[in-house]
Amino acid sequence: MVLERPLDFMSVTDHAEWFDLLYICTDPEWSDDPYCNTMTEKNSPATGQLVFGKYVLPTITKAIPEPTPICQADEAHCTAVQSSQWQRVQIQTNQANDPCEFTTMVGFGWSATPDYSYNHQNIIFANSNVTERAIDYMHFPSP
Repeated sequence: MVLERPLDFMSVTDHAEWFDLLYICTDPEWSDDPYCNTMTEKNSPATGQLVFGKYVLPTITKAIPEPTPICQADEAHCTAVQSSQWQRVQIQTNQANDPCEFTTMVGFGWSATPDYSYNHQNIIFANSNVTERAIDYMHFPSP
């Protein structure tokens, strides 16, 4: 698709809540983990809603959020992975920046939907002064 008038700026604001889980479950290191296997094997157009309901919704719909079972079992690994993913977001964003042509801005999504209320926030930074970690609902449940 080609836009008649190209974009001037962009920020990709992936959900910070899943920086750890989605990376871990697509990493060959975790290929034998039953939780990851079920999530990745059933992730298809036909069963995607089931995967979303079982794996995604529980992380953001509880009034008191809890980490996924993988991150409950190995919190240090999940923290390291989330940090690594946040660094990747920043690197990729900065590499795509083309001054005076196309501006990219570092950002992430904070996604809380306790009791299925809608409370997604896009956090976009004006410059390279960013938070040390992507702020996610599971660790920071208050806006």
